[in-house]
Amino acid sequence: MTKDDFRDREATIAGLERRISSGAGMEIDYPTLLPCELRLLLKFWIRVAIEIGYYQFLAGNIDGCDTTCRELARERVQAIQNVFGTEDTQDAISEVRSELGQHEDPRYWSIFWNGTPAEKTVAQAELRRLVYQLSDTEVA
Repeated sequence: MTKDDFRDREATIAGLERRISSGAGMEIDYPTLLPCELRLLLKFWIRVAIEIGYYQFLAGNIDGCDTTCRELARERVQAIQNVFGTEDTQDAISEVRSELGQHEDPRYWSIFWNGTPAEKTVAQAELRRLVYQLSDTEVA
């Protein structure tokens, strides 16, 4: 995906969100969207939630803005799931997971999704050591 493709997709998503929501706290009327628009929004919000969750796994924490955004994404996914159904939502999650996994380290991606708490702790400690090693070499 090129930068222009990504910008086009973001503009489409933003336009759909503006079309269905005119202000903070307003209920979004997802049933008025076309199924293809709804699926696009569903995949977008799933992607947001997964990316923030994966970043938290890699970094060990996230800031308040990311926490708020992840909660918004989860709320939007749930609202769309209420219209679209669980099976279609699970299919979208699988698609996004597969798309994102193509660009991530397979080992860490697998631990993020399937690892035990102990495996996740070991991977996170390993990642922190790598970050400290890189920062030490940049200073030297």
